Amino acid sequence: MFKSIPVATSQVSGTHTNFPVLVKPSVITGLGLITLAQAQSVRFYSDSDKTTELAREIVSADIIYVKIPSLSVSSVIYIDYDGVRSDYGVTDTYGRNNVWTEFVAVWHLQEAVNTTTDGYIDSTGNSPGTGVSMALAAVTSPVGDAQDFDGSSDRIDIPSTSELSEPNTNQKVSITQIIKLDATGQLQDYTFSKGNNRLAILYGFNTNVLEFYSSGSGAPRFVIGTLTDTASFHHISAVFDGAANTGRGFLDNVKTTETETGALPSADSLKASIACAYDGGGNPANFLNGKIAETRLRSDAVSDNYNEAEYNNLMDNGSFWGTAVTIASSPVFKPQISSIL
Repeated sequence: MFKSIPVATSQVSGTHTNFPVLVKPSVITGLGLITLAQAQSVRFYSDSDKTTELAREIVSADIIYVKIPSLSVSSVIYIDYDGVRSDYGVTDTYGRNNVWTEFVAVWHLQEAVNTTTDGYIDSTGNSPGTGVSMALAAVTSPVGDAQDFDGSSDRIDIPSTSELSEPNTNQKVSITQIIKLDATGQLQDYTFSKGNNRLAILYGFNTNVLEFYSSGSGAPRFVIGTLTDTASFHHISAVFDGAANTGRGFLDNVKTTETETGALPSADSLKASIACAYDGGGNPANFLNGKIAETRLRSDAVSDNYNEAEYNNLMDNGSFWGTAVTIASSPVFKPQISSIL
């Protein structure tokens, strides 16, 4: 099967380099459902002649990420699958890790709930996480499954790595998460925190307010947005640019902007955690009561247009793509040969 899939009108502003797009076969008109075997056999291209193949990650039969070298509103990708070819290895040129070369870490949190060492994959290959006290079954989100945290002890611990220290070195960071609260009014509970709050997103320092927080004297701290809904998943993003002295928060693509003259603290050797924070003594505290479906970390400051494209792609994938069109095989020309008697 060979089809083209265009980006729908008005879903992307500007042009974005090496952008990982979500492809959900079940919601794209004309593409049809793809089995896991078909998904693992899939090959993506940026042209109909199949001369430029694209890296992709097969998370499941319905959650596929493809790295587009230059994403714009006029982008079209081409999908070819036969249900026979094997999946690429994670380190192969067109395999999982190469989808996420612009990122420090990407945890999709699609796994069955577990407490296995490194049981939660980092799709960059850098920093897998280990569940602690995890027992609640995963739930469905706009981007596949989400992990459910009980607010008292559940968390995913990530060991310190050099990659997780890059934002502090660069003085730039972009953090994206997709979350759903189980309760409002939570007091200083964290959706993500790195090493004594060097990089953190917390809920409820002020009532029902999501904030980016970085510890230390003069360190940046800014509002992402106010969240009182417990019925739906929401896309949250925090972008800090130390060179420009700006902090930009996005709640479902609604932006807040604040002047931030502080600097991120120096990197430390403490672990990171999803759904809680660790203090300077290495003790976990401030556990989130809710669901988290996606956590992404970059060591640069993405643009507003980038955030808009990411929000549109992740939160309404069916509207992000136009109708898939089947591309027929070119007919084979067979010249007629006649004999002259």
